[in-house]
Amino acid sequence: REFGKLVKQHVDTTVILAGRMENPNLAIEALTNCCDIIGIGRQLLADAWYPEKVRTGKLDEIRPCLGCHEGCLGHISKGPICCAVNPACGREKIYGLVPINRKKSFAIIGGGVAGMESARVLAERGHSVTLYEKNDKLGGNLIPGSVPHFKRFDKRLIEWYEVQLKILNVDIKLNKEVSKEDLASLKVDGVIAATGSTPIKHNFGSVKDIPTADEVLLGKVDVGKKVIIIGGGLVGCETGLWLSQKGFQVTIVEMLSGRLHNLPHMNYFMLEDMLKHNKVSVMENTKVLSVDFNKVTVESEGEVKELESDTVISAIGYRENDNLYHSIKELDIPVYHVGDSRKVHNIMYAIWDAYEIAREL
Repeated sequence: REFGKLVKQHVDTTVILAGRMENPNLAIEALTNCCDIIGIGRQLLADAWYPEKVRTGKLDEIRPCLGCHEGCLGHISKGPICCAVNPACGREKIYGLVPINRKKSFAIIGGGVAGMESARVLAERGHSVTLYEKNDKLGGNLIPGSVPHFKRFDKRLIEWYEVQLKILNVDIKLNKEVSKEDLASLKVDGVIAATGSTPIKHNFGSVKDIPTADEVLLGKVDVGKKVIIIGGGLVGCETGLWLSQKGFQVTIVEMLSGRLHNLPHMNYFMLEDMLKHNKVSVMENTKVLSVDFNKVTVESEGEVKELESDTVISAIGYRENDNLYHSIKELDIPVYHVGDSRKVHNIMYAIWDAYEIAREL
């Protein structure tokens, strides 16, 4: 808005302001003295009905753009432009949702993004859906992932799903862990296993229970001033940035050359700049040899070093939580497998995977 205001003060022509202007209040404020027209792009890929929902005051029904660039700018060189949270984007007529001919009942196990998308698609097509989640809230790995302020749109996605599932009358059962025996007794036409993934835990030296990034994000761990994060992927870098913004001294240790692999370049450059601006130290080509209570021993370019630390955090990836699926896949009813529990990836592929299966059932 600041740049739009400066331009508006020095030109006599129409000024169009774009860039995350989908917040109606922000747009109205900008129209007063920063621009003449608001330009909206990515938000219309996420939800083509955005203007109508704003006009009718249905703001909580707007599917949010995450700013992830996975489907739009990150995908544009691979094929038609699309959207991470809207699989039908740009091909609504051939890939949209079609009403069912015969109503069926489905049980979905897991309330993460893949489970919620499966429930939404099945219910929107007309099926009866019950969603089981072992925790007290929906969201799965999006819950810790949406803690930093710069990831607030992930939280907004959870809220959007909650609204949609309520509108579609999906029966949500929280604090309910489902077993093979439970499913065998249910009278349903099909089961979707969407049990997600869990952080990989690894022991380094004398410290046997190194906290994971999600535990830190959820406030389950007291963090000391000097923090070392093992793993320079997206989770490690975003957690490091968040902690640095809160005043902690952060060093990220990555064993490979480079970091943030497979991240769209526009997000990569932004996150790189923010890490530098917030003075997050990143050590690449560095292997962790051991973790003690107040130090981490690493090997970098053939040299062994000791790094002082108050807290060590593990961010070395996620592993499929697929035990339930393998225990129930031989049931006498159809069982489907979606999302991270089938293959760990990202939000886009969890949503697309769930959409692809649910639209065919």
